This record gives sequence, structure tokens and C-alpha cells, in this order.
Amino acid sequence: MPLTAQTVSKHLTDYDQIKDLYHTAFPEEELVKWSWLLRKSRSKNAEFLAYYDQNRFVGFSYMIHQPNLDFLFYLAVDSDQHSQGYGGQILDWLNAKNPDVPIVLEVEPLDEQADNAEQRQRRMKFYQSHGFNSTNHQITEDGTQYVILTNGQDFDIQQLAKAYHWFYRPFNHRHHIEIK
Repeated sequence: MPLTAQTVSKHLTDYDQIKDLYHTAFPEEELVKWSWLLRKSRSKNAEFLAYYDQNRFVGFSYMIHQPNLDFLFYLAVDSDQHSQGYGGQILDWLNAKNPDVPIVLEVEPLDEQADNAEQRQRRMKFYQSHGFNSTNHQITEDGTQYVILTNGQDFDIQQLAKAYHWFYRPFNHRHHIEIK
């Protein structure tokens, strides 16, 4: 049965589970305040979705929309649902939803010396197996470097910069981002 999606709000039965997944799936330095995430998701420029297999919560995505670009800011699958294909199904769902608009995301670069080298390798392999490829662009957020991937479509790097600016406004003075 295909996945279904619902907009994340305080009214969802799985709200606390979604919030817990957000706080456990990503390193502390990659998190923004939960209240900010929810606030920005009420805009037409963002979409915070919870995914379900029948009635069972399996994961979420947070997408920032710009003209001719969708930036996948967060994607997480519940740890009890790992290795069941849900991450790929969510990516397929997002690709099918707006097939003419490139999806862009960031991942940690491959580095055999990194503490999480194996995790980085698995993550890169996962995205590549779902049609995402490295670009010639990278981003540095508060000193942490990431590589930018896209789902095979060309995109305007300025639209990605605008997505960051929109999301972090009014905190831009406290959050340093450099896109190359």
C-alpha cells in the first residue's frame, strides 16, 4: 500500500513521536528550535509532512520551496522502521509530487577519517540509489561543510541561497552560511 502524508501540526496523534524523531535523528548542531520549524512550516514556502503506512507513522520530511527548486531540509525515518524501504518511498513520493522541479539536499562529505565515516557512506549510497548525484557545489554552515546533491536536474544555486535566507531570517546575523 502506498504511503500517505499529513501536514505536521500539534493536532496529529503522532505529534510527540514526530518531535522525538526530529530531536534524535539529527546531530544537535543541525537542529533548529522546534517552535521555529513549526512556525515556518505554516508558510507557503515550507512543507512539513508526516508519512504513514496505513495508520503507522514511519517518518517525516521538511521541504522548503523556492521558484524552480525544492530544498529537502530534513528527512527522517522512525528507527523502528529502518531498512524497510520507507526513506526511498518518501523520496519517490516527493519526486512524483513535483517532477519538473529539482530537489536539492545536503549531506556530509565522504571522509574516511570522520567518526561517522560508515554512516556518511551509507547515506551517500542511499541518496545515489534514489537518483541523487553530487553537484559541484558545497555549503558551509557555521563552519560545518556539506556537499549538495540534486535529483539529476539542473538548479539555480541562488534559489538555494534564497531558501536558506528565507528559513533563517531573522537569525541570519547569527547563522553563517556560505554556498560555493
